[in-house]
Amino acid sequence: MLRCCLLLLSCGVMNGLIAQTPSFVPGQALMRFAEGTPQRAKILEVSRTNPLDLSGLETVTDDLRARIRVPLYVEKLGSGDWLTLAVDRQPLAEAIEQFLRGENGVIAVTRQDATSGQTDGLRFLITIAPGSDLQRVFERRAENDGLAAIVDRWTAAVSVPLRETGDPGHLVIEVDWSAATLELVDRLSALPEVEAAQPNYSQMR
Repeated sequence: MLRCCLLLLSCGVMNGLIAQTPSFVPGQALMRFAEGTPQRAKILEVSRTNPLDLSGLETVTDDLRARIRVPLYVEKLGSGDWLTLAVDRQPLAEAIEQFLRGENGVIAVTRQDATSGQTDGLRFLITIAPGSDLQRVFERRAENDGLAAIVDRWTAAVSVPLRETGDPGHLVIEVDWSAATLELVDRLSALPEVEAAQPNYSQMR
């Protein structure tokens, strides 16, 4: 009886810990520029507009995009001059698709999340040219790391973490949003004018 009670208590504690595990909104980050920076001054200027006009921060996000190589927009301007930044998925998807179409051995690229009506996935079905090196690598993916090396190269080229989904019959590539979000925070944190950056834990989806 005692053993059963302890087991139930242990399970309850573990379930509670799992339930309390923090999660973040994919593709979003909270950040604040340091006092005295031109970006902080611009944010203060925009915060005084009535009604609030976030389009005034496009110069800030355009500069960030050029420096961290990820398209962004301001989702929210919070108290304390904290910005909620979100990855602009449409231009990102277009850039990834354009890059993949230019790769050797690729006949066509179909954006699956677009055809299915989903907007969060950024998943791409790649039609491979028969007899190409890419086809040979794909067919032998269970035997070596050749395909993983190709996906790593694609990741470096598009500046966003990608992964292969493991579909047994098709080459399907998608954005790894967990890794992409953490990398976004790292890139923002590395900028000298940024005081703080973190994933957006404030909302759950």
